[in-house]
Amino acid sequence: MSELVLQVLSFVAENERANIRKRQKEGIAVAKSKGKHLGRPRLSLETLSSEQKEKLHKYYVAWKNKEIKSVEFMDMLDLKKVRSIKS
Repeated sequence: MSELVLQVLSFVAENERANIRKRQKEGIAVAKSKGKHLGRPRLSLETLSSEQKEKLHKYYVAWKNKEIKSVEFMDMLDLKKVRSIKS
């Protein structure tokens, strides 16, 4: 009897998860059709704070000449490393 209850609960949980995925895909499709940006916030020179811009101008040449590592430069600018997305 308890196995039957577990099977029913498992079936209900699987259906609910499938419905959630379907609604999520629909919501993403609607957002994309409206031209909304999905994912990480876009980064540009205009989005940097004045403090970040000062540090960028100060340390850019050192980074370009490989005197400091990219990770150090990102830390100075309070930026985070972008991870690649695996499909």
